[in-house]
Amino acid sequence: PFSTKIQFKPSKKFFESLVPDIDRIRKRLTVASVEIPNTTLILKVDDKQEGFKLTKEEFFKTYCLNDTDTNISEIIDIDAREEFEKFDIRFCYSFEGTIAPRLISSINLLPVDNGGTHVNCFFDLLKEYFTSKAKKENLKFQPNDCLSGLRVYFSLELEKPDYSSQSKDKLINHKEHFSKLLIKIKAELDKHFITNPEQLKDLLTFFDEYRKKLDSKKIKGTINGKRASTKFTKLRDCTGTHGELYVVEGDSAGGGF
Repeated sequence: PFSTKIQFKPSKKFFESLVPDIDRIRKRLTVASVEIPNTTLILKVDDKQEGFKLTKEEFFKTYCLNDTDTNISEIIDIDAREEFEKFDIRFCYSFEGTIAPRLISSINLLPVDNGGTHVNCFFDLLKEYFTSKAKKENLKFQPNDCLSGLRVYFSLELEKPDYSSQSKDKLINHKEHFSKLLIKIKAELDKHFITNPEQLKDLLTFFDEYRKKLDSKKIKGTINGKRASTKFTKLRDCTGTHGELYVVEGDSAGGGF
C-alpha cells in the first residue's frame, strides 16, 4: 500500500509556541478523512496512535447534530459542480434542538471555522427560496426564520480560495465567484422538493410557527407599548427602538447577559 509521511520541526523564529496544536491537527484529519474516500489517516503522538476514517453520514451525525436534535427533517444532499470546482451541501433542520444555525465548512480539505462568502451565499439563497414559496401558501414569516434550526455541512473545492488571514478561518471570495454554482444549487432544491412536497410543507409550517412564537413573546415583553430594558447592561448597541437581542451559546453568554 502507498502512504505519505510528512515531518517538520517548528522554529522559534516563526512560532510563538513550539508545541503543536494537536486538537487542530486532529480536526484537520477528521475533515480530510470524510473528503478522501477509502482512506484512513493516522495520527501518532509519542506511543499513542489514532485512526481517522469517517463517511459523510457519520461525520454529519457526529459533528453537525447533537443530543438535543431529537427531531430532525429529512437530510438533503446537494452536489453542485462547475468545471473544476464543487459546492456540495448536506443539510437538515432540527425541529426541537437549539434554534441557532450550526454549520461546518471544509474547503479543499481545510476546516474553515468562521464560514465566509459561501455560507452567506447559501443563507441568502435559502431565505429567498423559502420566502418565495411561503407567499404562495399565504405564510408570513421573516427571511431569517429560514435559518432557524438549520444544520449544514459545506464541502467545497475551489481553484483559487481567498481567505481573510493566514490562519484561513474565513473565506472572502466575491459572491460573483459562486453565481453559476448557486444557480445549480437552486435547481437541485427545486428538484428535491418537487419529489418531496410534504417536506417543503413541513418546513414552511415550522418557520411560520416559529415566527408566531417570536411575535407572541414580543407582545408579552412590552410595557405600555415599549420594550422593557435595564440600565445595568453592556449591550450598548441594543438601545435602538428596533434593536434585537441575541443570547448565544458559549461560556461568556451568561456573564454578558
